[in-house]
Amino acid sequence: MFDKLAFEGFQANELLPFGWIYQKTQGELNFLNREGRLLTSFRQAFEYVRSNTNFSAEEMQRFQMFHNLIGSSNVQKPVVWNEVDQTVPIGWKTRPIGNGDQNQKLFLSPNGHELKSRRLALKHMIEVGYSRESVEEMRRFLYYEGWIDDQSLPYLWKMKRNGGKLWFVSREGDLLESPNVAIGYIQKNPHNYNHEDVQRIEYISRTVQVNRAQGQVRSQIQDQDRRRGLNQLPSQISVKKIDSSYVEDGSVPKGWKVKTDGRRPSFMAPNGTTYMSRRIAYRAMVQERYSNEEIEAMRKTFKHDGWLDNSELPDGWKVKQMPNNVYLMDRGGELFKSYVEAAKFIESYNQYFTQEDVDKINRLARINQPTRGPPRSQPRSQGAKWIENDPTVPRGWKSKGRAGRGKIMMSPDGVVFNSRRSALELMIKSGASEEKIEEIRMSLAHEGWIKMEVPRCWMYKRLAAYGYYFLSSEGIKLESKGSALEHLMKTGFLTEENKRSIDMLKGVNKTAGSSPSPKREHPPQQINPDSTWILGDLTVPEGWRVKEFDSNEKTYKMILTPSGLSFRNRRTALSYMVKNNFPPEETDEIRRGLVHDGWMEDALLPTNWRFKTRKPFVYCSDEGEIILSHINAIRKLHYSDTGKYSQEQLENLKHFTDKHGGTRKEYGTRTPESLSRLFDNSVNRDELTRTLEGLGWLQNKYLPANWLFKNRSEGNQHINVLSDEGTSYISYKQAVHFMRSNEKYTDEDVGNFYLFPDGKTRSIRMSDSRSFVGNDPVSNDWVENDDTVPK
Repeated sequence: MFDKLAFEGFQANELLPFGWIYQKTQGELNFLNREGRLLTSFRQAFEYVRSNTNFSAEEMQRFQMFHNLIGSSNVQKPVVWNEVDQTVPIGWKTRPIGNGDQNQKLFLSPNGHELKSRRLALKHMIEVGYSRESVEEMRRFLYYEGWIDDQSLPYLWKMKRNGGKLWFVSREGDLLESPNVAIGYIQKNPHNYNHEDVQRIEYISRTVQVNRAQGQVRSQIQDQDRRRGLNQLPSQISVKKIDSSYVEDGSVPKGWKVKTDGRRPSFMAPNGTTYMSRRIAYRAMVQERYSNEEIEAMRKTFKHDGWLDNSELPDGWKVKQMPNNVYLMDRGGELFKSYVEAAKFIESYNQYFTQEDVDKINRLARINQPTRGPPRSQPRSQGAKWIENDPTVPRGWKSKGRAGRGKIMMSPDGVVFNSRRSALELMIKSGASEEKIEEIRMSLAHEGWIKMEVPRCWMYKRLAAYGYYFLSSEGIKLESKGSALEHLMKTGFLTEENKRSIDMLKGVNKTAGSSPSPKREHPPQQINPDSTWILGDLTVPEGWRVKEFDSNEKTYKMILTPSGLSFRNRRTALSYMVKNNFPPEETDEIRRGLVHDGWMEDALLPTNWRFKTRKPFVYCSDEGEIILSHINAIRKLHYSDTGKYSQEQLENLKHFTDKHGGTRKEYGTRTPESLSRLFDNSVNRDELTRTLEGLGWLQNKYLPANWLFKNRSEGNQHINVLSDEGTSYISYKQAVHFMRSNEKYTDEDVGNFYLFPDGKTRSIRMSDSRSFVGNDPVSNDWVENDDTVPK
């Protein structure tokens, strides 16, 4: 919306109240406040601010300063650093340069470096080594200097027009004042760029030149039409002959034509422009701002070119499966020749995509990594026909096999799913009937999923090796017991019964076709040592022996106890000794010897833990247990119900994982970094509240004092509330647990919270939602002949 207002001359200024913009007209100033009210003079705006109790004395003073700077040209600008400029990251300061142009500023970094533009500030941050989050935040603020994104640019580049020239900013923050300079820059940095990046610059340059030339031609035609009259064509514009081989066809929108006499069809727009494919025509329609109805009409014809919808792609994307490759198309018609290429594009423009879209494309990119060996044979699903009467899918659905286990499915309305699970997840999100959802859920049995009694509507699947997958009631796939418990905790359903049901599956071997049995252990072998076992090695306790063996071109040492028990390594020996209650001094001596097998210590780890920096990261617990990855180590402490590990040890472990790459998960209730900084840097509560409300946080009479909330997205069953202390909660259980542990909140606060957001208790809301499952209740409020819904 701000982009459109900018075309009308509206601008932002840090001296205005939060969310206000202004417009300079001849002899007057217009203001648009945060609620969209237009104030047509400074006097009117000043009276509005003065009479409104929501504005502080400081804001009135800053507003008067704005008038002195903008409205009175003879007043000298004060040299004062603005510490709350919303067009730079928090911690940075700005001030006008003082040359009469209010859009020109100086920028002061948190470390005291003064820079003349945001672009130079970005380059400085990259060179000094600011965090990636801080750098990308400053990069986004380049918008205020006219720099824009384009999906055809190299990764993280930006561009803008400067007069008749096209300028670029590289991802390193360097200024490149023409396409030729940009190409030379790329060629001089072969380690960071490739030939594709050169092609992107060339394409952008050609596109801009063509658009400018077309604009000049249109301008010439309009000028000459006005001079000569609309009945006379300009002499230098030739009349284009229409190709009669193009004919109207049902496979294109009304007014379009198609020609099929060549190797591939081509398409003609109503204005006579021809395109080599529907996708190219569609992309041109988007760029030239055809109406939404015309664009959607063309989009519906993509099925004739083999483009299909797929629920596992971002919303609005399409996929086309070719014999040796797969192609993707975004909502704007941009073509991607692989999932990996699409994932790189989304990473470059992640601010325009939801986290769900990012996760979807990254998951597909991981699954469809290109093979490094010889080309594999063609998957079975390519070229296979859809099966219409498959008894393993719900009635009306189609299926076809694919390489590996599982089936590709097509719903009755033509949406393609890569698995039954993805179909279940989308149907739940889209609000399908309980009957249809249950049909899909039951069909998951054909892919190895087993129904659980509790948690309700959950399923699990045994892996070929040791482990389980879980499927939540929302259709979300959880790839371990820890993930399942974490999901239950976040959604407020981690009851003792649910936890016990998950725990019952622990320690069960999941071999195909066999009943559950205890996990297979590898007890040490009792042997009589021969001459290959060496006595007296200083890296093992006295009386122990070692024996070297080779594996995968590396040399390892087996160890042998004085009683003749052999172990493959010290870690397995430690695990056995702990489980069988060996004397602590002998156990500690073996544990100290772990360093000879590459295990390292760190003060941040729990007592007697060790680690190895491999991929995945490996831990050895005090009991000799192997733990793969940071996330599983944190889960071991987080879900421990024996009291063995303290909260301090858990926090230290999290600090340790942050030092070594961190995890992709969040644990418990945390405040996002951006909100945390707002709470830390706010001057007073009123300013903080106005800032949060500008970010979409709202008040509700059932919440405790100074608590805020955000509306839930459609299909999301969680709440999103923000406490006075700055902590966000996504479930009633989390928030109430916090309130009961804090003397600040009373039982009345808790009771009112259960009425949030609409005055109904949780049980009433749940009963309301359940009443619509199955037979919908019919009341006098229902309208049967509404023309805006299907019959």
